[in-house]
Amino acid sequence: FLVKFDSDGNLVNQTFYNSSGEGGRKISLDGAGKIIIGGYVNDNDSLSFIALKYEQNLDFVWASRYGQGIAGQEVIDMSVDINSNIILTSTNIISTDYETVKIGSNGVVEWSKLYNSTSGWDFGRAVVTDNFGNVYVTGHTGLSGFPLFSRMTTIKYSPEGEELWMQSYADSLDGWNAKDIAIDNSSNLYVVGWTYNESNIAAIKYNSEGSFQWSITYNGPGNSTDNPSAIDVDPNGNVYTTGNSFDESSGYDIAVIKYTQAPTNVESEDKSPSSFSLKQNYPNPFNPSTKINWQSPVSGHQTLKIYDLLGNEVATLIDEYKPVGNYEVDFNATALSSGIYFYRIAIHSDKLQSGEFVETKKMTLLK
Repeated sequence: FLVKFDSDGNLVNQTFYNSSGEGGRKISLDGAGKIIIGGYVNDNDSLSFIALKYEQNLDFVWASRYGQGIAGQEVIDMSVDINSNIILTSTNIISTDYETVKIGSNGVVEWSKLYNSTSGWDFGRAVVTDNFGNVYVTGHTGLSGFPLFSRMTTIKYSPEGEELWMQSYADSLDGWNAKDIAIDNSSNLYVVGWTYNESNIAAIKYNSEGSFQWSITYNGPGNSTDNPSAIDVDPNGNVYTTGNSFDESSGYDIAVIKYTQAPTNVESEDKSPSSFSLKQNYPNPFNPSTKINWQSPVSGHQTLKIYDLLGNEVATLIDEYKPVGNYEVDFNATALSSGIYFYRIAIHSDKLQSGEFVETKKMTLLK
């Protein structure tokens, strides 16, 4: 159902798109001023993406559908890029992966991507595009049934759908869950979400290359539940988040927060590492899951593999290009027997005289 009003609030026109069952979730204008709607359609009891295009007079132009099995009807986000392409993101509930699709200005699907983290429990929440047509998707990843392991995970795709980088973040041992994403004129990214245990509003900033800049949390005056709804940034770089904050005396209040660059209460020190390091896993010994942390001062192709005591490879946790940064991955050894195992990081970069950095550490699985 699409309704158009003039600037005085008078009804100009209205129209319907009718199929087996659908709902609009996002609306925008493309570069030509045409109206774009993103949402879902119910095909044989399975939800699919749908994008609709209308003229300014509400004449129908086209409808484009894609996929089956996307998640709840509410959690669908859309961005229209500089070339009037449409990008939709949500969660594929069948595989519990981020699902992102790009639809051209003519209604033809150009590409689709599923993101499956090593932990395997992934929920796509929001999408934004930059002035070059790059696509940024955020959400949260973690282990089913373990909310404290949840992390805000953000991915950058090229206009052609190539994954350029992925960053995952959570501070301390609390779970961080993403809700919305914004981008400034320099392609810096801002993600807002909430912390599971402390129930605070949390925001982080990355630069366009995926390097962490700062993070901050907001605990409302009631020291209770704080929930974010959206994030945005103005031309001066001021960051705004909105949501609600609970106080026993007044109930749920609207919360609007403004941060300047760089906020004085933000963890603003440079976290880009200056050296290589592979940390000891924790917990160790473990059963059945443990976390592995490492850092790299150079961009390059990284592999993280697990070996048994005989040197046999039993798992590959990472095999992809990554920018400068600090990283953490969860390793689940449910399928393995008790014993000594080794994890090995290899980082290949033409910036290194030797061509690569390699380090190995030992860990113990006790069942």
